[in-house]
Amino acid sequence: MREILFRAKQHYTKEWLYGAVVKDGDECLIMVGEPDGLYKQKMTVVEESTVGQFTGFTDKNGNKIFENDVLWADGSYELTVCWDDENAMFYAEYEGTKSGHEDDDNDDYVEACDFINYEVIGNKFDNPELLTKE
Repeated sequence: MREILFRAKQHYTKEWLYGAVVKDGDECLIMVGEPDGLYKQKMTVVEESTVGQFTGFTDKNGNKIFENDVLWADGSYELTVCWDDENAMFYAEYEGTKSGHEDDDNDDYVEACDFINYEVIGNKFDNPELLTKE
């Protein structure tokens, strides 16, 4: 069975938490703890804008790849991992260009299954400088 996992920043401490995400009115919460008993789990308010889902893939070092991660690709450029609601798929974005789409004119597109060839070097929340072109 594939692992369904989310991560998000805790609202007050800004620490990353991992678990199941729940929307309750205006609040976004993450449920962390042992999945075998509700009493062992803890619900914590998180910043909704930071919620990202685990892609199901790991990088070349075995690190889990999440939506909004920044990947170092082929030792030369950074890709941001994104989710496409319309096509129900993860894809990589490079300098604002979506890769991995059929309508992409770029023959060098990156599909999620290729993520294993890259390395997670940060994410767009903790490392916004990775997204700026020098």
